[in-house]
Amino acid sequence: VFEMLILESCVVMYLMPRHRPFFLLLFPLTLLLGGCNTYKYLDQEKDQAYLIENEIQLKSELKIKKKGNLKYELTTLYKQKPNERFLFFIPRQWFYYNVQDTIGKSDFTKGWKRWQMKQFGEEPSIFNRSQMEASERNMKYYLQHKGYFEADVEAFVEYQGKSDQKIKVIYQVSPGRQLLIDTLVIKSQDTVIRKLVEGFSENSILAPGTPVAAQSYEQEVRRLTRLLRNEGYAYFQPQYFSELVGDSLGNGGVRLEMEILNPPGRKTHPTYRVGNIYIHPNYDPSSPNFPPLDTISKGIFFYSDTLPYTVTPKTLTDKIFLRKDSLYRQLDYDRTNQQLSNLGIFQYVTIKEERDPNNEFQLNFKIFLTPNKRFEFGLDGEVNTSNSPFVGAQLVGISGKTSLRHRNLFKGAELFVGNGEIGFDFDPLAIGKNDPDRPLFRTWDIALQTDLYFPKFVDYFSIWRTLTKVKLMKSAFFAEVEEKASTRLTLSYNYLKNINFYTINSFNAAFGYDFRLANRARYQVNHFAIDFFNPIPFDAFNELLKNNPSLARSFDKQFFTGFLFRNINFNYSTRPNLYGESYSAGLTFEISGLEVQAANSLYNALASNPRNFEFNLSNGETIELSKYMRFESDLRAYRSLNEKESFAFRFYTGLAFPYGSSTEVPYVQQFFVGGPQSIRAWSAREIGPGGHRDSLTIGPDANPTVFYQTGDFKFEVNAEYRFHLFSFFGVKYDGAIFLDAGNVYTLSADSSRALTQLLWTPKYERIGDREVKVGDNLFKYLAIGTGFGLRVDFSYFIFRLDIGLKLRNPYPTLALEPGTDGAPPRYREIYWRDLSPFFGADHLNFNIGLGYPF
Repeated sequence: VFEMLILESCVVMYLMPRHRPFFLLLFPLTLLLGGCNTYKYLDQEKDQAYLIENEIQLKSELKIKKKGNLKYELTTLYKQKPNERFLFFIPRQWFYYNVQDTIGKSDFTKGWKRWQMKQFGEEPSIFNRSQMEASERNMKYYLQHKGYFEADVEAFVEYQGKSDQKIKVIYQVSPGRQLLIDTLVIKSQDTVIRKLVEGFSENSILAPGTPVAAQSYEQEVRRLTRLLRNEGYAYFQPQYFSELVGDSLGNGGVRLEMEILNPPGRKTHPTYRVGNIYIHPNYDPSSPNFPPLDTISKGIFFYSDTLPYTVTPKTLTDKIFLRKDSLYRQLDYDRTNQQLSNLGIFQYVTIKEERDPNNEFQLNFKIFLTPNKRFEFGLDGEVNTSNSPFVGAQLVGISGKTSLRHRNLFKGAELFVGNGEIGFDFDPLAIGKNDPDRPLFRTWDIALQTDLYFPKFVDYFSIWRTLTKVKLMKSAFFAEVEEKASTRLTLSYNYLKNINFYTINSFNAAFGYDFRLANRARYQVNHFAIDFFNPIPFDAFNELLKNNPSLARSFDKQFFTGFLFRNINFNYSTRPNLYGESYSAGLTFEISGLEVQAANSLYNALASNPRNFEFNLSNGETIELSKYMRFESDLRAYRSLNEKESFAFRFYTGLAFPYGSSTEVPYVQQFFVGGPQSIRAWSAREIGPGGHRDSLTIGPDANPTVFYQTGDFKFEVNAEYRFHLFSFFGVKYDGAIFLDAGNVYTLSADSSRALTQLLWTPKYERIGDREVKVGDNLFKYLAIGTGFGLRVDFSYFIFRLDIGLKLRNPYPTLALEPGTDGAPPRYREIYWRDLSPFFGADHLNFNIGLGYPF
């Protein structure tokens, strides 16, 4: 087979010169595979064979609930698994055998082979019957723990290949009938606890109709333990629950009994109340003794040997949910611990409970707070790729950042964060060239931002409370926001100069909240926000704007405003499930000019001379108060196959449209595709909208560095297969194979750009005596790219190189085809690219970035 592959590759390379690049890659791969034969290492006298596959076959006359889940769970119990392959082709046991052959080899060769084994090798998975039998037993025990007490598992060996050197093991699993709970009786000599537990039965995991499973028992015990600890039973433990005792009812149902045991030497379980609360706000672990009493605030004792306090007592008491003389609740204990930690001004938060010496049923609490560093300075440098507008070439960006964090600015746990950044982008291909059309430096940028966080919720104009009163918001949600939200004030300034094209100054001021609910949901809300977008175009860019009126309108000076509400961001992520799957969702809604539009409409309804509100400058220039809405949806899914391989998937949609007196969405709020974080086979803003192809990028006068295409609607799908390559000196090298697809579209027809409109069906217009297509289904104009990526993981950051290959253009190329049967010639639209010149510069796009693309 090996010789035939080599001969076939040579023949095809000779007969099909257009496809030689592909076979130039295939030829060395064929040679490599021929040398990786591992079957020659098997001991024929011992009838050795490789385990190449395990298979689960579920057999049952009864319906199995969640059959797919059960089958997957059983696959995790294999004692022996087949060897994996490196880069899809090379068996990993080959590296194991290769390292054995070191007799007479140099120290360098020995070290090289040992390194190969460590990075890529696996011990050969030679079939072991005892491990197969152990897998049988494990599966049977596991099924019994899930309520399949009549389960039977039988394994069979299936030889494959001409020489019987491959083995497939088939596990035939007959679960039988799964016993279900008919009744659960919980007994206790403590009548108070028994009544409480009976009241907790509504959400019981051991409910009637659920399987009799050991895992369900453990979950129910944990649930009841926590509920009882919230009722004053501070020292109640899972050990007080007896094991389940069951009686079969003959119909597949089981009557279960469980007893709650009393503590040794007691007839009932004691409940506890909260006693005194002591706080040491300046605790030093090296001096463990409490200092003298200093202050009492809201019944809480403060001990400190330093004055004044680094943080006001009220700031701390607002975050303590334990109340003197109240019944102990585990929930209050946990909330106190969490909220004090969230203040960010303490390095450690430790809460210890002690029985009161004068009352054994009262708990005193000592809270030790170890202060964090008050000031934190940061200095950082960064090398990345630029996504600056209108710059399509692969630019390298260098920037320097400085940051200052001041914890506890006004002694109320306020956090001040100041950031400053200066950087520039340059074109590596312009180094050493004195070309005025391709300058070395492309952009200069300066960014300044300050954020001030207050550790409390300040209800802006009582909007949240009002929404709760009128039943537009649940009171429980509002209470949680009040407890967990921090209020934020933001001021920022950005300066960007794009050489030969424009300068942009932008200012931002905002007031809003950040809060996280249930550890997985994060919200960012801005009620008040004003942005001033001030572009100054140069002559070269003005010429471009003359031919693109929609771009010109979106590139005017503008205010983006929100006085009662501006935007909300919601992010949610899940933990990996049984299959190694995790998901995340990011949703954004933004609106500008809502209050301005309402006031303008009211004014026009009452005024004799209606007009649009604008900012009028003394030089006669006007600044538009932009009115638009913007939605974004970013859905992601991840699947871990094993420790070295995973899949990642992203589905993104975005929609923006003007309303009121505005006719265009501001350019900086429109969508684009391409670049290191998007469709990597094209540069940022190179393609779209729809099937439009910019005339500036084609022809003899093309400028391959001027990309500025954007749209009102964005559709994008990305998928990656990620895998580990090797590690070297503590640095991980990972690879990725990716596929990207998507485009942007305009919501309405654009007279200056054809084929841009978002449509579901083809659209034609009559021009003269013929109909001309002016649009088509949005999927007709999808750009599709693939490629390979290298990721270098330095632990504190990931350097990424992605090489994108263009597969399908979003715009059509017209090919003239001769007519048949006397019909005139016609043009055929071609979207898929001819990849015969595989290494052509036009097909490949190089992307440099930091971190994963998604």
